[in-house]
Amino acid sequence: MIDVEVLRALVETPGAPGREEFILRKIVELVEDYADERFADPMGNLFVRKGSGKRKLMFDAHIDQIGMIVTAIEEDGRVRFAPLGGLDRRVLLGHRVVFIKDGFPRGVIGHKSIHILRGKEEANKIPEIEDIRIDVGATNKSEAEKVVSIGDYVTYESRLQELPGGALTAAAMDNRISAYVLVELIRKAKPQTETRFVFSTQEELGLKGARVATYRIYPDAAICLDVTHSKTSGTRYHEDVRLGKGTVITLGPILNRDLTNRLIKLANELKIPYQFEVNDRSTGTNTDVITLTREGVPTALVSVPLRYMHTPSEVVHPKDVKATIDLLKAAVERINELKINPKIRFFIVLQGNSP
Repeated sequence: MIDVEVLRALVETPGAPGREEFILRKIVELVEDYADERFADPMGNLFVRKGSGKRKLMFDAHIDQIGMIVTAIEEDGRVRFAPLGGLDRRVLLGHRVVFIKDGFPRGVIGHKSIHILRGKEEANKIPEIEDIRIDVGATNKSEAEKVVSIGDYVTYESRLQELPGGALTAAAMDNRISAYVLVELIRKAKPQTETRFVFSTQEELGLKGARVATYRIYPDAAICLDVTHSKTSGTRYHEDVRLGKGTVITLGPILNRDLTNRLIKLANELKIPYQFEVNDRSTGTNTDVITLTREGVPTALVSVPLRYMHTPSEVVHPKDVKATIDLLKAAVERINELKINPKIRFFIVLQGNSP
């Protein structure tokens, strides 16, 4: 159902915002034999083209993961850092990290052992980022400086594992699982029109790469791929999005209703399992900037359900990944049936007489 080795290559190659070149090189290796054209821009976005025609369809998936940047090396060899993206300090302690540079040096995020904490108040307190350090095994500053430098980028070490229930876990599922979907589409789909697959950068720092990429392509329509929260124990929100129940189609005012409805119709026709998510304002994904590019781009958002976002153990289910691939492959291969008019990006038909 899933090409595990391809997914492993994607989730185990590190790439934090601003240092995505290693993961981009890995993606090029995976798709170069299937692309009609590929290139990168100054932001580091990777563009892959397949097919040709009057209509221009764009798929976007960001490939950066949350990370850190080294801000100082202390006299005892420990490394201080600042967050890149929504780093959750509740789950930092004790985890292994990798420095995004040649050789991929490793480290661990350390803090006081529970045995030497002073009382319940300190034991129950979540340390601030400023109080947490990365340990590279050095005993002094000069030893540490042989391994790392100020300005180095860091992220969680990611290892793909299958859980007993059939789900898959790794640190970088957000958003490498969507990158996997795009890789599968590039390798297997037969586009009816010009289709641009964009592996965008720096989403975790404000949707930066997609903004530039969409301006460059200015497609007639776009479909953004990302992950979304699946129901987990103790949550009040996202109650209706469940792991293993299918791909997720988002509804909301920033999304193009016509394009979204056509995807829903396609899923129903092909009996592809899907779920709904509703965003009453922005989506928090690249969709928000793609839609607002230039004169506007009709955009739909399709997501893979994910548990434990922005932790070292993000979880997805192969059934949902397959449903996402099946739906988007059908969209690519039946784009003419979706009847996207390249000259009318969005329109409202007004009936009746004006007062």
